[in-house]
Amino acid sequence: MKWSIKQIEELKGLPLQFSEDVNIKSSLLERESEIIDVSDVKINGTLLYDNHSIIAMFEMNVTLTLPSSRTLTPVEVPLDIHVFERYVESDYLAVYARENQNEVIIPLGNHHIELKESIIDNILLNLPIQVLSEDEKQNIADLPKGNGWTLYTEDAYNKQKEKEAKETVDPRLAGLKALLNQEDKS
Repeated sequence: MKWSIKQIEELKGLPLQFSEDVNIKSSLLERESEIIDVSDVKINGTLLYDNHSIIAMFEMNVTLTLPSSRTLTPVEVPLDIHVFERYVESDYLAVYARENQNEVIIPLGNHHIELKESIIDNILLNLPIQVLSEDEKQNIADLPKGNGWTLYTEDAYNKQKEKEAKETVDPRLAGLKALLNQEDKS
């Protein structure tokens, strides 16, 4: 996923379209230890030379295998990521930074554009915070438990607390309840 600036510039304003499957598994696993497995990344997009900069617009489709947030069992997570980035020749960085303050500007290096790092960075930026299997989402899966501990969903925990609150008698009223029970018997 590497092109020379000259190659893109010679298209005279026409977009360079690309469609590739990229294997970034080893690089991605090096940067994020939580990832268990990665499919090849399917990438479709265009590169367009625009006044000393290159605009990269592409879509990535990848399936990651991540540990479940609850049970640590492997869960396949599909990601569809849309990317828009502008790469600017180093001599024009200051000009673009002033004119495009709301845009992320990436310096071009060595007269070429390489998208591999961008692909990895965008996948890492789009990792979900919570990963659950379909059974876990529907609260069907058994939650882990051990010797003296049990994992509850928030709903189950709240229901248990409500039940305990109803069953618990205020100790100050326990003596009164016993006295009332004695009066009822007599």
